Amino acid sequence: MEIKISSQKFELTEALKQHINKKISKLDRYESFFTLAEVHIEVEKYRNIARILIKGGGGEQIFSEVIDKDSMYKAIDLCAQKIEKQIIQSKKHPNK
Repeated sequence: MEIKISSQKFELTEALKQHINKKISKLDRYESFFTLAEVHIEVEKYRNIARILIKGGGGEQIFSEVIDKDSMYKAIDLCAQKIEKQIIQSKKHPNK
C-alpha cells in the first residue's frame, strides 16, 4: 500500500514518518485491495489532529479522525485503531 503523509503547522520528523508507516503497514494484513493511505497531521492550538483516509482500487474508502491534546503519536495510534475497527466491521457486514 502506498502511504502519503502530509502535515500542517507541524514539523514532520523522520521518527514520526517511521511511526506512521509502521502503523499503516499493519493494516495490510486485513485488506490487500487497499492501494493508498493518505495521512494528514496538524497542530491547532493545543490539539494534535490525525486524519487517515484509506482508498481501495474499487472506490472503497475508510476515513478516521482523532483529536488528542496530549501527543501526536497518541493521536496517530488512536486513528489507526479506529481505521482497523472499521475494516473489521466492514468485513463482518459487507453490505454496509
